[in-house]
Amino acid sequence: MAALYSLSTLAPATRAEIVALRAAGRSCDAIAAALNKRGVRGTAGGRWYGATVHRILQLAAPAGQAAPSLLRRAAISVSGAAENGPEG
Repeated sequence: MAALYSLSTLAPATRAEIVALRAAGRSCDAIAAALNKRGVRGTAGGRWYGATVHRILQLAAPAGQAAPSLLRRAAISVSGAAENGPEG
C-alpha cells in the first residue's frame, strides 16, 4: 500500500498554506475543513481530515525541530503555567 501522507504528492502551495494556518493558531480540524470547503483534494485524492493535516505538519517539520502543531501546544502549556503560577 502506498503511503497516504506523501509530501512528494502534496502541492507545495498547499503544504505552505497548512503550515501558515497552523502557525496562525488554526486547529488541524479547522484547516482540514477549510481545504475541503475550497475543494482541495486530500493526499489520497479525497477529503481532508484533521489527523491527515497533523501528520503532514509532522512530516513537513525540518529534521530535529518540532512540528508547528507541537510548538503551538507547547506555547499554550507554557503560557498557562505562567498565568496560573507553578502550582497551577
